[in-house]
Amino acid sequence: MKNRLTKSEKIESLGNALKNYKFDPKYFIKADQIKGERFAIASESKYGGLDIHTNFMGYDEFNAYMFGYHAAKSGKMESAFH
Repeated sequence: MKNRLTKSEKIESLGNALKNYKFDPKYFIKADQIKGERFAIASESKYGGLDIHTNFMGYDEFNAYMFGYHAAKSGKMESAFH
């Protein structure tokens, strides 16, 4: 049987990834308001709402996005193609 994470555990895990990948502290994880099963990177808007900076993605898709973003940003992707 698969051990499933709760919504709050997924948000915490993805938030930890933001910190580990050295995103600006103003960014945080926002779950969608319909089912809470999709996640995006957000920040507080200067007008009082939220700015959403990525598409909403499932947990596994979001983890892959974060890993790829970090690899590209840190230059690790370039070495894979040489």
